[in-house]
Amino acid sequence: MIDVILANPPFGTRPQGSVDVSSNRPEFEKTSDNQVNFLQHIMSIVKTGGRVGIVLPDSVLTDTGATARVRRKLLDEYNLHTILKLPTGIFYAQGVKTNVLFFEKGAPTKEIWTYDYRTGIKHTLVQNPLKRSNLDDFVELYKEGHFVDRKETYSEEKPNGRWRKYSIDEINKDESLNLSFKWIAEEEDDDKTIGEYLTEMETISTDLASSVAKLKDLLEGVYDD
Repeated sequence: MIDVILANPPFGTRPQGSVDVSSNRPEFEKTSDNQVNFLQHIMSIVKTGGRVGIVLPDSVLTDTGATARVRRKLLDEYNLHTILKLPTGIFYAQGVKTNVLFFEKGAPTKEIWTYDYRTGIKHTLVQNPLKRSNLDDFVELYKEGHFVDRKETYSEEKPNGRWRKYSIDEINKDESLNLSFKWIAEEEDDDKTIGEYLTEMETISTDLASSVAKLKDLLEGVYDD
């Protein structure tokens, strides 16, 4: 068992014809999503009291079915205390939205603190790359070692504060357990380049291919290839 895990697993679906992970790990929720299988694996190897920081796409926070059941297990058996929402294209293709999930094993989740470093923020690899200093505010608010001192920057008076807490009671009200929290008003962006629009189209195409692959898995044995 491992004390500390930092991971940036590959995103996407299991290649056609490859061995289903659940055949070797029957305790896993069956899914063709690489990121969900990696999350399940990491959850299984971190020791009690161990800490995890893992980069995952929004789909892990929003998808239903097997992914939602993995989220249920994560909330019930682990303390998912923090989610850092990152700008698009930081850890994967431009247009893919990612997050860093921080959790510990050994106690259920009572509240999730979310820092929105996405809404209204844009980075590029060349002109405006993400720097460590860009996350200074998050690191300060994170309060490593003394979470009891955490204080929200969000309030009714400051609705665009980037640091907000959600209780497990609030989270459980949503039957889908959607953890992609949004509260900051997003301004319309009319400054996209042609390249950015083409990349968005490519991302939509990739998402569609992923959905078709999932549908094929669900219908396996029902239809004739």
